[in-house]
Amino acid sequence: MSLERWHIPTCDEELVDVFLEEAGELLKNIDNHMKVWVNHPGDEKALTEIRRSFHTLKGSGRMVKALDLSEIAWKVEKMLNQVIAGAIPVSEAMVRLVARVRAYLPSAVDAFKNRRSISGNPDIEGLMKLADALAAGQMPALAPAPALRVAAATGGDEHFKLQQINAKLDRCMQRADEALHRSELALQQARAIAAVHETPPRPLGQRDYAAEVGRIGETVNRLSKECGWR
Repeated sequence: MSLERWHIPTCDEELVDVFLEEAGELLKNIDNHMKVWVNHPGDEKALTEIRRSFHTLKGSGRMVKALDLSEIAWKVEKMLNQVIAGAIPVSEAMVRLVARVRAYLPSAVDAFKNRRSISGNPDIEGLMKLADALAAGQMPALAPAPALRVAAATGGDEHFKLQQINAKLDRCMQRADEALHRSELALQQARAIAAVHETPPRPLGQRDYAAEVGRIGETVNRLSKECGWR
């Protein structure tokens, strides 16, 4: 992936403005439910709402090419999906991680707004690795995990099968997200093509007509490549 992750080659500024406004609302929603979840980690409604906000942030971020922001949101969403599915329990480390990611998100949004790359930031890379570890049922290095060691010793086959199932679910969700993203891009590009056809007609000679058709064909081909159409 290019280091210029914040470059937006195909999204118009109006769509970016909508995303920035939506991101602010999502952060407020996370804050509201984090107040409950921090004190009551077993609260399913708070957990579901927090997960939904990260899911929306991930999808909207991908649509406007805020790929770094979208990636950290996906890591948190995937971890919370495991909790909701009952594959892993809520832990103090998990709650702290979500709080740390939430605290970091405004700077990530600001970087996107001002077209600054944050690729390779050690803090965000560390948070994403920790989210992956927690989603896999692992504990941070400084925290003891006796229950996990017992499970590995007494139910290794079952634990391995569960990991395989979770990996397949992750791949399915990623493919579904990619399909949705391509559909959204397809809609944008279809509108762009429609705008070309809506240009007021003018009298055309035979040569001019051929040039105009060629221009439209080139536009369609370019948009098709950008959108990933087959």
